[in-house]
Amino acid sequence: SSELVKSWIGVPLIARNQVVGILTVDSFEKKKYTQENVDIVAAFADQAATAVANAQTVTMLQNAEASYSALFEDSTDMILITDYEGDILAVNRTACQLMRRPKDAVIGLNIGFVTPKLKQFLDKNTSQFKAWRDASLEIEITDAYRQIVPLEVKVRHIQFGDKERVEWVGRDISARREMERMRQDLVNMLVHDLRGPI
Repeated sequence: SSELVKSWIGVPLIARNQVVGILTVDSFEKKKYTQENVDIVAAFADQAATAVANAQTVTMLQNAEASYSALFEDSTDMILITDYEGDILAVNRTACQLMRRPKDAVIGLNIGFVTPKLKQFLDKNTSQFKAWRDASLEIEITDAYRQIVPLEVKVRHIQFGDKERVEWVGRDISARREMERMRQDLVNMLVHDLRGPI
């Protein structure tokens, strides 16, 4: 029990200027520890603090990766990640639904499979992407119900798995196009009505 402890060393575990714990050593003998013992415990505490901090960092990275994976998978936008040759390395659920293919059948295909325009766009803009300049284009693809889906695709350079990659995010712009068509119809109608009496 603690009443029997006669000698004690306590060293805070400090990592990145924060106390992450304490390392204690105790003995039932009086005057058991020397300065050399204290120095050894302090050195061990430094190592232990680094290990604790590294474990905390790994946990934070794993949590961030899990959050990113959830956002990636659950996005209502089509998301693909390719290398600079255009080979698909990762794809989310929405993209698989639009292409009517399971994930394992899409990974490994070339981005030109979605539409040849994307491969041409990649080849033409590779140096721009590698300079961290984003770009976008509009394409049309045929969805699982054989409907034409207009997409605005934003393309950017990312680091993925410690390598340079390209992220493609396609947003369905059907509603926006319908609003533009309705606006144009209204403008045409107003122009026609105004010209009539004149």
